[in-house]
Amino acid sequence: MSCPSVTVNIAVYNERDDIARCLSSIYTQEYPKDKLEVIVVDGGSNDGTLEAAKCYPTKIIHNPRRTGPAGRTLGFLHAKGDLHMYLDADMELCGRDWLKKMVKPLKDREDVVASFPKYIVDKRDPPLNRYFSYHEAQLNPMLEFLSPSISSTITEQLTDYYLCKFKTGTIPFMPINLFRMSVLQDILRSKQEDWEWIDPEVPLLAVDKGYDRFAYVPVGVYHHTYLNLKVYATKVRRDFCRTFVPTLGKRRVNRSTTYVDIRSPMSILKFGAWVLYVNMVFPELIRGIVSSLYKKDWVFLYRPVIALIYTDLPIFISIATQPGRYAIRYLIGEIARSLKTHQT
Repeated sequence: MSCPSVTVNIAVYNERDDIARCLSSIYTQEYPKDKLEVIVVDGGSNDGTLEAAKCYPTKIIHNPRRTGPAGRTLGFLHAKGDLHMYLDADMELCGRDWLKKMVKPLKDREDVVASFPKYIVDKRDPPLNRYFSYHEAQLNPMLEFLSPSISSTITEQLTDYYLCKFKTGTIPFMPINLFRMSVLQDILRSKQEDWEWIDPEVPLLAVDKGYDRFAYVPVGVYHHTYLNLKVYATKVRRDFCRTFVPTLGKRRVNRSTTYVDIRSPMSILKFGAWVLYVNMVFPELIRGIVSSLYKKDWVFLYRPVIALIYTDLPIFISIATQPGRYAIRYLIGEIARSLKTHQT
């Protein structure tokens, strides 16, 4: 693997401006162009997205299911590279040596199965997106509280990257992963034809099969995704109703996530404590004010609002809608079975 081939897999739908910026950041990389494959999987765009993509030597595939997870799966099935990475169309690689740095740990060490970068702040972004990008994985306050940090998994610091060792229950959220294709083929070969690629699930599946060595490469990615609070609330509702609820009991990421393990009483208690804490509002407001003063950027005042939206909106949906009530019944059943198992 003196210079491994890399496939970049991008699912799109009506993202003309974003895809042009994303592809520009890919094709300006100082990496051999004959070792670079870019697949754009389109869900039926009608705003000029495909015309923008055709300005670059991309492979374009039609996605009949039209969803992002289905598009990523389709792109993976057509990928030819030694290494594989998906990007969202609204992502932008920072620096022309970005890809070289991401590939380096996979060249250096055979035990590393994937490398991952961090999100960084683009001062040109809307205030809400700046707030999220101050966190290396763009986590909201609830996930920041409940999930392990990247730093907690680091086992060794090298010149250009950090080695991380993951295990079930201590897998942090990561922006994106540059995986060995052979590893992906091994962990996904048993999946059914209707399986769709959901971001946090693939690392979980890898660790379950013993692929637990990752490399954290501190190179930046701009992710221009959160325009305002209305867009954010819409994303939270969409993810809960279209991704979480329909796959309850079917997905590894929904059975035992990195942030709430419904089979663990302590994990459930921790989540309950968070719900009580965040609805007091005042503590998160103080944290936002302190962070704003420290970072010299007022955007941290979004913190209590974001925490409430991500925590309370799914709870409201669960109470007010039929799919939500199904989710409650399912989770109560799983908790009851878990408690019975622990008592036994």
